Order: sequence, then C-alpha cells, then structure tokens
Amino acid sequence: MKRFLSLLFFFNPIFLFSQSNVYHPFPDSNAVWNEQYDYYDFYPSPICIDNYSIAITGDTMINGIFYHKLVTPFVQHQYIPPHFIGPQISTGYKGAIREDTIARKVFFVAPHDSLESLLYNFNLNVGDTILARTFCAVTVSSIDSILIGSDYRKRWVSYGSIHGSVEFIEGIGSSIGLLGSWVCEGDGYSEYLNCFQQNGVTLWPSSSTGDCNLITTIDELLSPKVLYKMSPNPFGAYSKIVTYAEFDQLEIFNSIGIRVRTEKPEGNEIMVERGALPVGIYFFILGSNNNYKASGKFIIN
Repeated sequence: MKRFLSLLFFFNPIFLFSQSNVYHPFPDSNAVWNEQYDYYDFYPSPICIDNYSIAITGDTMINGIFYHKLVTPFVQHQYIPPHFIGPQISTGYKGAIREDTIARKVFFVAPHDSLESLLYNFNLNVGDTILARTFCAVTVSSIDSILIGSDYRKRWVSYGSIHGSVEFIEGIGSSIGLLGSWVCEGDGYSEYLNCFQQNGVTLWPSSSTGDCNLITTIDELLSPKVLYKMSPNPFGAYSKIVTYAEFDQLEIFNSIGIRVRTEKPEGNEIMVERGALPVGIYFFILGSNNNYKASGKFIIN
C-alpha cells in the first residue's frame, strides 16, 4: 500500500499537467456571463454602474455558417447622484459567436454586421500581442492553469488594462467579460466579469459561494436611488456615511486619483475621520462582496 501511494504522489503532477493540456471548448448552450460596466466622470469613482447578463439563446446562420446568438435580457442600472445618467449597456441581441475547436479560436459577428472577427485565440504564447478592435494592444505576460470546477483550464495573463492585468481562460472568455477582449479600457469606463455559469453551475470565480443566475429583473438595491447619505460635507474633523446596502470596504482617493486610505467598515454607519488628510477634495468608493458599489466625493475644509 505504501508503494502504491508513493507512486500516485509521484505521478500526480503529471496528471495535473495533462489535465491542463486538455482543451476546454466554449459552451454552445446553457451558459451565462454576468458582467459589470462602470462609467466614470473621474476615475476611480464611477457615476453609474450597469450589471447585466450575456447568455447564449439559440443558433443563427450567417453567410452559411452556424453561430450561437448572444442576448442581454435586462440591465440593472444604478446611477450615483448627482449624476442622473441612463444605462450605458443596451438590452437585446449582442452578436453571435462560433468556435473552431481544432484551431482553438473563437470568432464573433457584431450586431448589424455580417463579417466575423477573431475574438479569442487560445494558442497564444508568452510575448504574443492581443489586438483589440479599438487598435490598442496588450501582451501575454504569463501562461498557467487554473482550477475551474473539477478540471484545470489554461489561463493567459496580460497587462495593459486599467485593471493592471486581464485573464483569458479556456471555455469562459476574459476577466473583463465575454466581449471585453474586444474593448481597450480607458479613463471613461471599465468592465468586469463578475461570474460565469454553465449548466446551472457557477464555475468562475472558483471561490464563489453565491449563484450566477441570469439577470432578468431589477434588484431593489441596484435600482436608481441613493445608496448612502453623507453628512456633514464639507467637514473639518469627521463626517458620517449612512448606507442603505451592506458595504464592507471603503477606499478614499485624493484629487489626483491616489488612494490614501482603505477601511473595512461594519454596519450601516461609517465614520470618516479626517486624521492626517490635508484640506482638499477627495473621492471614495464603497464596495461589497455582493458586487454592490457606490461612490462619491467629499471636501475637507
């Protein structure tokens, strides 16, 4: 028995290596990508947040080739007062994708178009360039594997995004969304893949304990209303933020976007003390594990 266990341990790394070399194709049905779009007036404080799903909803034929249709059924929109702007993401047909599993490439046809373009190339090597349709590029910095469900899938990591790094994962897409690899992010907005579900099972992120269901109705906490009140503002010594959602992180940035403080608040009343902060304008972001976000600014006088 001891000999058997030692041999199993010896060959286990080989098993993991062989697992990561098994190509995992994109789903052709029963898949949901839940994503988030933050629109900025001044980074890093968004003035509106859209949460939405992209789902595969049947097949279509374009130029004699079969594709899988992508649809966004609903957008949960939250604006940050006093910026009363509407949703930045539209509902409805988002385009169509197909996969060449032999070439390990995924192709995309945008709405109101009939010509396909390369969306993902899962044959890239370290140093290769990923060119987006806005003509900016990122470079593959590293390649490894990540546990997705019970299998290891190949992952490509690149830099050049507002996030610092972007991950591309077999059978899922990218950490900035299914179609996010087509958009180079600038100061005006950023995108996130919050979770990915296939056949009713949340596969990404692997640490997720919640569901990743298709977004089809409005969430009361994400409706267009104030998620907090801050008073007094401006202030000299301290101010209080009263929230109407559960937030577990507070980040404060100075007027040039440098983070000067991070706190882990508890409860719905958050005391903001001036401390060593100099007089000036500051921006803050409230975040939570439930992907709720709120932001605003305050003045210390």
